[in-house]
Amino acid sequence: MDSMNYFKPVMSQSDEQYFLHLLRVFQKAAETNNVTYLLVSGSAIGARRHHGMIPWDDDIDILVNHEHRETLDRALSQLTPQFELHKRVFPFIFQQQWNWKFCFATKGRTYLLNAFRWPYLDIFFYADNSTHLLSVKKVELLAKVDVFPLKRVPFGPIISRSFNIDKLLWIPSPCRIRFESAANICTSRSFSHIMEFPIFPFFQRTVSCSLLKNDYPFTYMVQEKTADLHYRNFDRKGLSVEFQELRLGRRIFYRLGLEQPLCDGHPKGSPGRFQLKRVVSGNASTVHEFFASGFKLFW
Repeated sequence: MDSMNYFKPVMSQSDEQYFLHLLRVFQKAAETNNVTYLLVSGSAIGARRHHGMIPWDDDIDILVNHEHRETLDRALSQLTPQFELHKRVFPFIFQQQWNWKFCFATKGRTYLLNAFRWPYLDIFFYADNSTHLLSVKKVELLAKVDVFPLKRVPFGPIISRSFNIDKLLWIPSPCRIRFESAANICTSRSFSHIMEFPIFPFFQRTVSCSLLKNDYPFTYMVQEKTADLHYRNFDRKGLSVEFQELRLGRRIFYRLGLEQPLCDGHPKGSPGRFQLKRVVSGNASTVHEFFASGFKLFW
């Protein structure tokens, strides 16, 4: 089989919209209750590399502070009957302490042995010591200096190619992603969440991401190009600006200046309210340009 076939989307546009709806509902429930959470694993890479899910992926991974588990449990459990929180992989066998599933109550694919439905959010928990986040199970060990302070990253539809930046979600993500390999090397799925079983190594592939850049949107680091001085003198202590463009082939959808906090391992980040401002209005000869700063959202 051609290696490119391993990088075809496995979701429909409707599936992708279900995921974004779940994530939006989770975000509001978590943040109105002061629950610390962040995108992790492939979802963090997808947000950084595509401003959304990895196009051939089929789940969203979220890491939550273990101390906030009971608060999150109450917040998500109140969302019935439209949504369900599942804390058991196999019904009636054991209570999951390390992995929950958050899904629709009636929409999506059902499983023979599991009560939850796909699509779902995969929720994991972490504890910490002085230097690292220690996942209760499964998710990789993360150095605090790579995680905190958290920053918001854009997260929106990729398959439908509806790149309206005003409608993107802005989700907490690690302060810094060790991105060198993920920027250039694309890896196919190792687990089918749709079918809920692992994909054996023989059926996995790794290719240069350059082979996929005419098929899917990718972000590119760019030098500052705008003539606007809105953020050229952005000099708040400990903060800088990272410039990205979202492109599909040669087409540029938008340019984005992202406030980049100093990654020092301390949870307290940008004190300001999150803001997305238009810096340049695009036309036939210029690109839409935006500036995102701050962190706190008010619901």
